Amino acid sequence: RRGKAQSVTLAQTPFRGPAPSVVTLAMLQPLRQSYRMMKMMRPLLAFALALTAMPVASAQTPAPPSFSLPSFSLDAAKLDHLCNVGGAMQFKFGQTGVVGGGRNMALIAKPIVLPAGFGPFTQARAASTEWSGRLMEMTYSVPMKNPDLAEAMIAEVTALADASGWQWFDGTFDETPLYLATYAESDSFFKPIGDGPDAPMLMLNIAHLLGELVLTCGRSDLLKSHADEAFGKLPAGTPRPQVPDIAIPALRNPALCNDPATLAAIDDFIAGRSSDAIMATMVERTTYRDRLTSWMLWKIGDAGKLSRAELLRLALAGAADGSPKGDIFAGLKMIESMFPIVEKLSAAEKTGDRPKLCLALTEFHQWMTEVDAITLAQTRSTQSALAAKAKQLGIDLN
Repeated sequence: RRGKAQSVTLAQTPFRGPAPSVVTLAMLQPLRQSYRMMKMMRPLLAFALALTAMPVASAQTPAPPSFSLPSFSLDAAKLDHLCNVGGAMQFKFGQTGVVGGGRNMALIAKPIVLPAGFGPFTQARAASTEWSGRLMEMTYSVPMKNPDLAEAMIAEVTALADASGWQWFDGTFDETPLYLATYAESDSFFKPIGDGPDAPMLMLNIAHLLGELVLTCGRSDLLKSHADEAFGKLPAGTPRPQVPDIAIPALRNPALCNDPATLAAIDDFIAGRSSDAIMATMVERTTYRDRLTSWMLWKIGDAGKLSRAELLRLALAGAADGSPKGDIFAGLKMIESMFPIVEKLSAAEKTGDRPKLCLALTEFHQWMTEVDAITLAQTRSTQSALAAKAKQLGIDLN
């Protein structure tokens, strides 16, 4: 599929948009424990669930693959509806408030369930920029365990993209900027948005990942903004974020897991009509704390009185001072105790056992409060260290 006449390499057409700064380990923003805890949770959950679904290998020689290609029902018009310069489906690129788009809320938000007519895809997930919350990417997926079937479907999408005016994106991992890593060395395409060397690109990728056929659509300029914001580069004049006092919600009494009202709420959760209110509240607590830490790091760094390495040491020392026994990885070590709970959640949701799902959710809520206690202490200690250093250096954090 690589030998198309429309194939374009990065050497021929550089990625469009301003040249990114080279990202090295020394330039990474100081570690934020709650940020890292929540960011790592979703891929770990996905990996754990994928392991339980992996087939056992056979010692016999496998038979040649046999399958019939399902009705693809995706044409140029439908592909354009899923991915165009303006946005994805009814959502506009740059739009704020898209459900599940924020980093932390994406951990618990249900996917968007797609009606018939979206090709093979059955659900979608939005992704928004780190600080400003603008829609930057939409990912469509459908379960597909058969790799040969997935390969055939990928060939269908690439042929359709070829015929719809998309150009091959042949960037290698070494050449491609970090914020476009999803599209490197894979079946990816682009469309220029406007003219000139700094014009952004509309990006498209089709892949088979963790037993799913996945179509990803994004805009390079918004993806770059996301990377800048994630590494602490905020717009000039960004005001100090307000951090509301969000109390830990009362945890459900396990004895109520057979109560009709509780079971009705579980029905809504299973059907995707609601997210889990307790999880949402706990994630909201983390989100506001992280935003303030990000802003303080940016404000101090922007003053030019501390190097990135000095800022890193300051934040790490602050987090360690607020950690149990000085262990900065205490929050991450809680992940091991999460996996048995995840297995219970998965089993109960698959079988539709509402009381067991209720009990597993209650156990998971308790686990989240324990992690929250660790990350809250670390965040407070980090922010105190940053505030003290800012005062010493004469930097106004108000």
